[in-house]
Amino acid sequence: MDEGESSVIALALELNADWLIIDEQLGRQTATAYNLKITGILGILIDVIN
Repeated sequence: MDEGESSVIALALELNADWLIIDEQLGRQTATAYNLKITGILGILIDVIN
């Protein structure tokens, strides 16, 4: 996992974010381990279409 993903996960935890937008597999696994709700670009596009 690179620094960007680590930083966004840390920020989401600090802010008690409702959702985290992340696409990289290792970042998604890490976020899930911290009980963060995740979505990716595809999930956002599906929500917009619906």
